[in-house]
Amino acid sequence: CIQAGAKQDDILELIGEITDESFNEKLISSTVQKWGQLDVLVNNAGGSSIAHTGKGILDIPLIEFDQTIDLNIKQVLRLSKLAVPHLEKTKGAIVNVSSIASSLKQSVWPYYSAAKSALDQITVQMAGSLIKKGI
Repeated sequence: CIQAGAKQDDILELIGEITDESFNEKLISSTVQKWGQLDVLVNNAGGSSIAHTGKGILDIPLIEFDQTIDLNIKQVLRLSKLAVPHLEKTKGAIVNVSSIASSLKQSVWPYYSAAKSALDQITVQMAGSLIKKGI
């Protein structure tokens, strides 16, 4: 960022685990503390284990499902809940980044595809309720 011309005062760098609730709280509170408001939340984190690529959905350990849901869904809900009170004040926005994997009929990463499909529906449901708050 600095090489591209940003000033050090214009940067907030936080390192942490996005699936950790306390880091989610720190991420939102530190952002609001630094800039006094929140205008947009971009939920862009996502992914899945590649350890069982190509296996059928019933052949993949359920722990991987839990991890995939934590990364692709739960952190979106947590961060969004934390951000909404601030976004109401600024009439801000939430952007959830999904994937074409949500529409694949047969995926080499079935849990990831299922999680992104769920994210698509969560986004629709969030939009329907948050529009009433100006978000």
